[in-house]
Amino acid sequence: MRSRSNLNKFAEQNINIYILFMILFLTGLSIGAAIVNVVSIESCNLIVKPLKNVTGDITSDKAVDIIIKTFISSMKPVIFMWIAGFTNFSVYCIIICLVYKGGLLGFIIGVIFRIYGLESGLAISLSSILPQYLIYIPILFLMAGYSYKYTFDRKKSIGARNMIRYFLKLLMCSLGCILVAVTDAYITSFLIKTFVNGG
Repeated sequence: MRSRSNLNKFAEQNINIYILFMILFLTGLSIGAAIVNVVSIESCNLIVKPLKNVTGDITSDKAVDIIIKTFISSMKPVIFMWIAGFTNFSVYCIIICLVYKGGLLGFIIGVIFRIYGLESGLAISLSSILPQYLIYIPILFLMAGYSYKYTFDRKKSIGARNMIRYFLKLLMCSLGCILVAVTDAYITSFLIKTFVNGG
C-alpha cells in the first residue's frame, strides 16, 4: 500500500515530464505509421506472416520460448534507460528510446491496417498488440521517469541508499516485463488464434 502511495506521489510530482514522454512516444507512433506508406506490400506481408502462423494450442515449450523472447525484447529499452540514468545525457537517451519504441509500434499497426483493412486491422491490432502494450507503455514511461530523476538526484547526492533504490526500481520494471511476456505468450496468442486465424 505504501509503495503504491509512493508511486502515485512520484507520478503527481512529475506529471509534466510524463506528458512530454507521451508526446515523444506519440511522435514516434506517427512517424512509424507514416513510414508504412513507402514499404512494399510484399514486405508488409512478410511482417504479418508470424501472426498467420499462430495456430493450434500453445504448448509449454512454445510458451516458454515466447516468454523468453518477449522478456528480453521488453527489457532492452528498460535497461538502456536505466543505465542512461548514471550518465549526464540520459534525457537524449530517453528521447531516442521513446521515439524509437513509438515508431516501432506505429509501424506494426500501420502494416496491419494496410494488409487487413480498417475493420479487420482494428480487431487484429487490439488482439495482437493492445494486451501487452497496456502493461508495457506505463513501464517504459516509469523507467524513463526514474532515469530522468536519478540523473539529477545523483548530482546532489551519490549515496548507496539512492543506488539501491534505483536498482529496486529496475527490478520492479523487470517484474512488469515478466507480466508483459506472460501476457504475450498466453492472452495475446489466444486472441490472435481466435480473431486472426478463426480459432
